[in-house]
Amino acid sequence: MNKSLEQNIESLLQLSKSEKLHEGKFKDFIAALIPVAGNALSAYKASFWLYRSENDEFESIHSFDAETNNSSKGEVFDPTQFSIFYSRIKKELLIQVQSADESEEVSEFAIDYLMKYGLKSWACVHVWNDNRLFGALTFEWKNASVNVTIRSCDLRRISCIAMNWIH
Repeated sequence: MNKSLEQNIESLLQLSKSEKLHEGKFKDFIAALIPVAGNALSAYKASFWLYRSENDEFESIHSFDAETNNSSKGEVFDPTQFSIFYSRIKKELLIQVQSADESEEVSEFAIDYLMKYGLKSWACVHVWNDNRLFGALTFEWKNASVNVTIRSCDLRRISCIAMNWIH
């Protein structure tokens, strides 16, 4: 692992001990966390999606765009747009999609989302609490030189840190 990534992982660990999290200021904590997590993986965009089981939907409570250095929130993932892919998002701890992926489960998402927005790859990592899906961290890359498969161990490491935030 390179030195920059190690420093970002260390920053994530320090954030997991922050007062914002332990004082119940979860949204403030997520706002501080998402840019660091995105930088750790050299992502173009990083987001946290809260899973709302009562509506069976994911709502973006924080998204960070590294190109513009801007944050946003409030989007809701439309499950009808990518129904097969959406059911996969709810079931799998870690998903990685490349824009060239042609498998039936993700081809629609690869064409209608990744290619539409000029993305080369996308990844999703679950965050669980009390044995239930709490949310998901998502990362997007525009740079073809970023090899997400090699970084899957880093995604899993960030996921493990994320799972400990909520407890």
